[in-house]
Amino acid sequence: MIEYMEAMERQFGMWGCKGQEKLRNAKVAVGGIGGIGAISALMLAKSGIGYIRICDRDAYGVENIVEQAFATYDTAGVAKVTAASREMKRHNQFAEINGFTGDLSDEAVAMDLVEGIDVLVAGVDNAAARLMLGKVCAKKNIPMVVAANIGWSILHTVYFPGEYHYGTIWRDVEGLTWNDGFPDINHPATREAMQKEWNIWVAALSSYEPDFLQKFLVENPSYYWYSSPPAYFGASMGVLDALKILVGKGEVYAFPNIFYFDMKLGKLMSWSDMAQRRAAIREVWDKGIDEVIRVAKNWSL
Repeated sequence: MIEYMEAMERQFGMWGCKGQEKLRNAKVAVGGIGGIGAISALMLAKSGIGYIRICDRDAYGVENIVEQAFATYDTAGVAKVTAASREMKRHNQFAEINGFTGDLSDEAVAMDLVEGIDVLVAGVDNAAARLMLGKVCAKKNIPMVVAANIGWSILHTVYFPGEYHYGTIWRDVEGLTWNDGFPDINHPATREAMQKEWNIWVAALSSYEPDFLQKFLVENPSYYWYSSPPAYFGASMGVLDALKILVGKGEVYAFPNIFYFDMKLGKLMSWSDMAQRRAAIREVWDKGIDEVIRVAKNWSL
């Protein structure tokens, strides 16, 4: 019979036997089991985390195969948490995997996900769910690891409870109504303002092909155009910081520092670079989609 420490032995050089024991006793949650969330959950399982709780509201479709780790032709139509739980157990027979289906923009669902856990990895792809996860993590004093990819771009940071919680990044957005230090996502005008800001970031950072950026801006679909390499890169950044937190080794990339890498340009960008792109899009936003695309073409080489 294979023993836990035997299976995990090749990681000892990174954090030692004691560090591995910490991972064995750790409880980690993953919100969203799409591109970022699925590979995060898989890497956490492979790392030997003893308890992993996952939540997503959707089922896999064939369109997810190009990016999402648990999406195959066989899992089309299967709930993401069902497919993910089954596959994660194959990679870590020692782990307790707890998966449930729910909408993480609902506070009760988000609270159920983070209850009693040590670290959350947020892999959700919409502002309302990420905001709610940030809110419950702040309430429960839980670090929230955010990894994301928008088209060609990778973004990553960690929000520790306190001054720099997830609500912090919305403070310069106009038109928001606030509740308990966070934008009130139940207020229609706030949701509209948040979606506008989300779309500005997509236009500024995605480097989508112009026709598809136009499609996104006109139709505002619930999905993004993506490929697996950016998602796997972003998830790796997030999981490594989650492991650092759990074993107490290494420097964590924590907010207000944000890791941003443009994979199309092969360039690590600063917060100033990101802010300049966002400001350029904001300046022309109300002038129409053609103007937004004209400015965004500066980064779609």
